[in-house]
Amino acid sequence: DPGLLFSTYMGGDGWDGGTTVVVDEMGDILVCGPTESTDFPTTPGVISADDLGGMDGFVFKLKADGSAILFSTYIGSDGKDSCICIKIAEDGNILLTGFTNGTDFPTTPGALYQQSQGEQDAFVMEISADGSGIQWSTLMGGSAPDAGFWLEEMSNGDIMVTGPTSSNDFPVITGCFDTSFNGVWDNFLFSINHNGTLLVASTYLGGSGLDEVNWRPMAVDDQDDIYVAAVTDSFDYPITPNAYQDTKSSVEDGAITKLSGDLTTLRYSTFLGGSDFDRITSIVVDASGCAYVVGRTWSDTFPTTPGAWEGSYEWPQDGMQGFITKLSADGSSLEFSTLFGGEGEDDLSDLQLDENGLVYFVMDTNSTRLPTTEHAYDPTFNGGLDIYIGVFDGDNQTIRYGTYLGGSDDDIYPFIARVKDRTVTITADAASEDYPTTPGAYQTKHMGEGDRVITSLEVELSDPGPSGPPINLTASLDAFNVSLGWDPPIDTGGYHLWAYNIYRNTTTENMTLIGEAERDRTRFDDVPPEVGITYQYTITALGPLGETGRSNVVPIVYVTPPEPPTGLTGVAGCETVNLTWTAPSYTGGLALTGFHVFKGATNVTLEYLATVGLDIGFTDNDVENGITYHYAVSAFNAIGNSTLAPAISAYPTGPPTVPLAFEVIPGDENVTLRWQPPANVGGIPLWGYSILRSFTPDYLLPVGDVDDLV
Repeated sequence: DPGLLFSTYMGGDGWDGGTTVVVDEMGDILVCGPTESTDFPTTPGVISADDLGGMDGFVFKLKADGSAILFSTYIGSDGKDSCICIKIAEDGNILLTGFTNGTDFPTTPGALYQQSQGEQDAFVMEISADGSGIQWSTLMGGSAPDAGFWLEEMSNGDIMVTGPTSSNDFPVITGCFDTSFNGVWDNFLFSINHNGTLLVASTYLGGSGLDEVNWRPMAVDDQDDIYVAAVTDSFDYPITPNAYQDTKSSVEDGAITKLSGDLTTLRYSTFLGGSDFDRITSIVVDASGCAYVVGRTWSDTFPTTPGAWEGSYEWPQDGMQGFITKLSADGSSLEFSTLFGGEGEDDLSDLQLDENGLVYFVMDTNSTRLPTTEHAYDPTFNGGLDIYIGVFDGDNQTIRYGTYLGGSDDDIYPFIARVKDRTVTITADAASEDYPTTPGAYQTKHMGEGDRVITSLEVELSDPGPSGPPINLTASLDAFNVSLGWDPPIDTGGYHLWAYNIYRNTTTENMTLIGEAERDRTRFDDVPPEVGITYQYTITALGPLGETGRSNVVPIVYVTPPEPPTGLTGVAGCETVNLTWTAPSYTGGLALTGFHVFKGATNVTLEYLATVGLDIGFTDNDVENGITYHYAVSAFNAIGNSTLAPAISAYPTGPPTVPLAFEVIPGDENVTLRWQPPANVGGIPLWGYSILRSFTPDYLLPVGDVDDLV
């Protein structure tokens, strides 16, 4: 498949989720997540090759070409466990965070917290690069539920972790930004040393309401400053002076906060949202300290910048759309911000930057009209919820690459790994049994309720621009239709088109949109409102950049075949049927040319009999008395034939033919006459026979009747 390097399922007999994916220097792929499969594929010699009960975490490393598992292990306890974030440490080992409510989650001697601290704890651990052992592991939390959602390794080797907490006694460090629990749920940030034995810094971050983080909620810049993307319904979420947005706009807004690496100081903090629900899902930061965020919004007032790819809701729907936003380095303004979506529900979940500042993003969607580029792996929506992979040029507000990816069911929650050499590796949850896989992939069949999928694509960027118009429009008459045909634009601007718009009027001005043809069709049939009128037609193409210019304009006089004749009657005589009818009042805008007569033994076996001019009658002499015949008639003009008028029947009758085998037998003073009945009685029963006699054949006179027909 064009651009598809490899694609594989990974999973067992149950539900297998997944969150993050990373690619190491060898190109091998590491994925973590939760699983409820008791037979999740594992390898020998790992931390735990066997299911530990309930929901467990997993970690596996996939060979760079997707053909084999290098190692795979469960991570867990006797309770409910999930690995949420995976990173490759500077020393090549693997860092993990997630949550557990088990009583025997593996920790190591000397770890910060070796025993459960409450209902559910976050954990942080480092495992060996081959998955064979735990280097160190610690729990972290308070008396209520806590979960580790993301971690980053700082330049000094400390590990920074963030996630949500509902614990009012979460461990914090005096002197950090906020040491008091604020509301229903807060976010936490803490750093520990590289062997998990010392809590270096720890703070709450939130307001009096519900505050949480999502997919990729944290990034670290070259100065070890921390960027957190949150979702908040707190009106008093901490906001700094000169923030881009200092007031919460709705029930739920996004929030972007930059803190010093020691967690003591807010560099800046701002809301981001409109009049409805807004959720930031992921954040990254570039070398200049500008934060990029993506997410989903229900707000028709979500902030966008002038010239945005999509500055406002353009679809007649009440669902969510994605957004892509770049914040200035000081958090005071938007470098760019755009909505992104189609006519359905669009959940933009993750992003990465390449070396040129292009935004590689992923989402799940049921929109069928997202921009797909000329080098797309799959330009067509597949069903359910599809994954969409896009490359966005924020400076020029263009989509440089766009493709669908998925099967006929729901494929959701995509997460994107590092972008390198324009190769994109993603992981997602797949319910589709026909999700695309490649020959030689590790697992080509769907195994359970929902499997993890890992797909690697080679992205070929386009240099997009406006599409040219469709060309070579023609119009012809086809029965009662005007049939239009055309060729696609010579240059589509690097995007796949969505559809064609069809316009019509009696003049070339103020033409009216009358219909739409899907992008894979270059034909449209129209039934104009009046006959005998000259209509003008033109078409445009519709794509991600809007509507193209018009094609050539073609005129055509709309005429049709006539209606069928009316009042068809048939008068039967002796070996003849006389047909008459009335010409149709509707002649299709043209003069009638004539009529066709049809005849058959039944009204469903009619065959062509004759063509007459403009006469409204026809005599059929090729009939026999006593047989029922069926007739129909149609009218025709220069365009074509009408349908048949309702069929009628006729039954010719006449005198019988002469009796057969007549003989005279002389007797003694008598004559005996004998004969057989006639071959054709004329279509009606015989009454009898008349006897005629004479001395000469020329003057036969009746002498009597015989009523006996036998």
